[in-house]
Amino acid sequence: MKRGQWKAYNPPCPLTLSTRDKTKATIDLQRLPCDKVSEMLGIYMAPFGNRNKMVEALRKKAVDWASRIRLGRASPQVAWTALHTTISAKLKYALPVCTFNEAECNKIMAPAIMAGLPRAGISRMFPRALRHAPMSHFGLLDIIHLFIPRWAPHG
Repeated sequence: MKRGQWKAYNPPCPLTLSTRDKTKATIDLQRLPCDKVSEMLGIYMAPFGNRNKMVEALRKKAVDWASRIRLGRASPQVAWTALHTTISAKLKYALPVCTFNEAECNKIMAPAIMAGLPRAGISRMFPRALRHAPMSHFGLLDIIHLFIPRWAPHG
């Protein structure tokens, strides 16, 4: 703790952690310094709290998807379904372990929205409030917003 804030640091003496594999052989686990960002289960994590690599990796997925949807010959219905099911699901997978702010969520999702909406026959300038609000709350498009969880009350 430093000034009431938790701070990650590397221990002065390196500790060795080990486990056993399915054949009962002992394996030493790789220990990374706290300032090293690494990918775990498809999500980039850093013990010291830097989210830049996570944001960039998720945005890259959105950019890749957007380029494929732009260049492909998807019908408006297929593009709409892909926006709702493929890229939205891929991007929201990381959310339970992340602490993104709204600007980071917008940066991640923007390429998918900017490519997916026109391909689906909808203006990309559609108001965000109507674009992201659930239909049960008079939203028109019901596109997931990474910053607002679906279980959160809207109002």
